Amino acid sequence: MKKTYIIVILVVALLISMVVIMVPVVQLILQDEKRHGFEHTKAIDFKAELLDGSTFEFKDLKGKYVLLDFWGSWCGPCRRANKGVVELHDEFNGKIFQDADGFEIVSVAIENDEVPWKAAIEKDQLDWKHHIITYRSDEHRISKQYGIKSIPAPILIGPDGDIIGYKWSERKMRRYLKDKLQS
Repeated sequence: MKKTYIIVILVVALLISMVVIMVPVVQLILQDEKRHGFEHTKAIDFKAELLDGSTFEFKDLKGKYVLLDFWGSWCGPCRRANKGVVELHDEFNGKIFQDADGFEIVSVAIENDEVPWKAAIEKDQLDWKHHIITYRSDEHRISKQYGIKSIPAPILIGPDGDIIGYKWSERKMRRYLKDKLQS
C-alpha cells in the first residue's frame, strides 16, 4: 500500500513538472507565430546573388506562388524537410493555377561556409534556380529582415505578394496549392 502511494505521488509530481516545463515552451511557439503576424502581410522585397552568380530580385516573382524556404545545410530538421520541399517543387512547378502564373521556390540558406551548402543542394536534389546563401555573421541577412529565429522556416507567399502561411507543414502547403490549381 505504501509503495503504491509513493508511486502515485511520483507520477503526479512528474506530470506536474512536465506541465510546468511544457506550458512556457508552447507559449513561446504560439508567440513566435503571433509575433510574426505574417498572414496577409506583404512579403519583404530583397535583392541577392544566386548560386549561379546571377542577380535575383524577389519582386520579379510577383504573380506566382512562392515558397520562401529558410534552411541550413547543417540543420538536421531542414535536411529532412528538403524531401518534402522537393516533392512540392516536382508537383507544382510548371502547373497552371487559377490565380497565379506558376510556383517557384526560393531557398535561403543560413551558413558559415558555402562548400557544405553546395554539397547539400546536390545531395538533396534541390533542382531549382533560386538558391541564396546568407552568412550567420551578416547583420543584414534576409532571415533577419523576415524575423526568422529558427529553421526550417518555410513561408508561402501568394501571387499578390501577401504572405499566406508561415511554418506550414508540407501537407498543408500541398493542400492549399492543390485547391488553387486550375481544373
